[in-house]
Amino acid sequence: MALRLTMPDCFPPLVGIAGAGSRGSNFARRYLEVELLPEDRQSGCCLMALDQPPSPCPPTVIVIAFAGDAGAHEELAAWAGYLQSSDARLALFCMVGDQGPVELPGPYVLIPDNAATEVQLTAALNCVARSLVGYNLVNLRGSELREVCQGAKRLFFATGRASGEERAQAALDQALDAPGMRDRIQSARGVWGQVAASQAPLLWEAVTVIDALQNSTPDGAVVWAGGTHLPVDEGALRVSLLVA
Repeated sequence: MALRLTMPDCFPPLVGIAGAGSRGSNFARRYLEVELLPEDRQSGCCLMALDQPPSPCPPTVIVIAFAGDAGAHEELAAWAGYLQSSDARLALFCMVGDQGPVELPGPYVLIPDNAATEVQLTAALNCVARSLVGYNLVNLRGSELREVCQGAKRLFFATGRASGEERAQAALDQALDAPGMRDRIQSARGVWGQVAASQAPLLWEAVTVIDALQNSTPDGAVVWAGGTHLPVDEGALRVSLLVA
């Protein structure tokens, strides 16, 4: 049975999180148990676990899958089929490794299968889900994420963490130093970013990241970024990017 959060009737869930396969389902459940902050639970944060296709469907649905996980391919195909005919306005798939030939009704975030898999996956989920439902210095909405994802088949993910006076720029530079990321930024059609710290980042830190991204992307690229409060090492700041 997936964890279900209690939310006021007047404040419907904005983002549903589901897992395909046993490992994906366990990760989705654990993410909601561990990553949500006490103030999220008290305020009825708009994140919910989905253990089966819901009715009605939340506006945004994120499905998590791990390559080679028992049952993941079949369940992923079932979710893809359901979401193609649902009223979800955005379907996003977080894929750890290559799941094989499944036709997806939305872009996927491909995360390399390595020792940092779960850390990277958590950061990717936070970048999307918490940017939409968290406490943002620069408010982000699902419509803006859809604009970034418009027509994309794959989103590239990178994250960086830094401390000190210039931590925003240093964390952004670390994210951009991920293999191939600077080349992707220079030809990007859209970028979705999150600036996170244990104590809410300063407004100028979020603006620093937005300005740097706008200066690095082609004319006409869609760039959205916000700052929010998330568990990060004390004094540190994390920048996460999804690039289409």
